[in-house]
Amino acid sequence: MNFAENQDPVELTDTETPDESSIRELQDGLAAAKEENQALREQLKRAQADYDNFRRRLQEDADRRKEMAAEEIICELLEVLDHLEMAVGHSTAVNHPAPEKHAAGKHPEKHAAGKHPAAGSHPAAEPQEVQKKAVLEGIELIYRQIRKILEKQGLEEIPAEGCEFDPFQHDAVEAVETKTQPDNQVHSVLRRGYKLKNKVIRPSMVKVCRNINAKEDK
Repeated sequence: MNFAENQDPVELTDTETPDESSIRELQDGLAAAKEENQALREQLKRAQADYDNFRRRLQEDADRRKEMAAEEIICELLEVLDHLEMAVGHSTAVNHPAPEKHAAGKHPEKHAAGKHPAAGSHPAAEPQEVQKKAVLEGIELIYRQIRKILEKQGLEEIPAEGCEFDPFQHDAVEAVETKTQPDNQVHSVLRRGYKLKNKVIRPSMVKVCRNINAKEDK
């Protein structure tokens, strides 16, 4: 059987030759292949974009979890800082009390005649006092080291005393009436507040001024 006799004849237009018809079929097939290739390219781009977005979301989620874990640990360490700071303040107040004020007209007793401490002589420090001083210095050193480590992680103390009260950074627990300080100014700090990478993780606990003159003017 002759193959050429069974092949479907190519439909020709009135002006086309067999060679021109074959070329047109090849051109149509090439155009279809190009369209399919372009569609596959678009699908590949969308798949790549979806994958990139998926990887970015995974990384953001991992970073967020790390930040939350670090924030939780730092918040717990802030309580340790508070206790160390109170210990240092208490020890300093006990070991270095404010000098006593003498009443008007009364003066400290003078040394008896001929009984003055020898020049350059000092009473020997008691071992217990030396030990207390060493413990205090050790506490202060630990406090500074912990604070320095936390500051490297982005911890920052919130300015408070003398600043205008900011409800987003300060927690007012008491109002102090005054005639000299501006109304709504932070009078004193009861507990330090901190920010971690510009995020408030613990507001400052403060007393706020209430100017009496300002109330009377109103």
